[in-house]
Amino acid sequence: IGGNDPAFFANERTILGWINGTLKVNFASLAEASNGASLCQLCDILYPKSMGADWKKVNWLADYEHDKLENFSILNRAFARANIKQNVPVNNLAKGKKVDLLKFWQWMMGFWSQHNAGADNYNVEERRAKCKNGTKFSNTTRGQINRMSTGSPRKAGTKVKRHRPQAISMDDEGPKVPS
Repeated sequence: IGGNDPAFFANERTILGWINGTLKVNFASLAEASNGASLCQLCDILYPKSMGADWKKVNWLADYEHDKLENFSILNRAFARANIKQNVPVNNLAKGKKVDLLKFWQWMMGFWSQHNAGADNYNVEERRAKCKNGTKFSNTTRGQINRMSTGSPRKAGTKVKRHRPQAISMDDEGPKVPS
């Protein structure tokens, strides 16, 4: 897929509309769709045998970098099995680098347009339910992956306030904590 392909000129909204329509999800941003699971499902639609037993390991609720790394590694293995000659920048995609995500989604959209023969008998929701957290994802408001974090509620990059121990003075009456 060359740089003159129309997919390379697609903006985030166009790509998001394509993802939501194809996978029957409701992502509000490209970042929400970029934990690797959506890409794995698109690859599964094009090359169902490429996912193999790894399909059950795809985590639709991957919110942390190590979970995303696993999803992108699964995608990379599926590409190798399907003889797709595209490097998956696993680390950059898992870190959520916006430029890398957009470029990769543009490439995927172009690849899809050239290789999709129309998988009419593919049921995206039924197939997604066979993944790790696929049923939970389908039962939530679709596409709310990053908004329903199961871990720490603080945003990445924010500092945690640490409580400093107070000095305790000792006198004849016993320990006193300053007020």
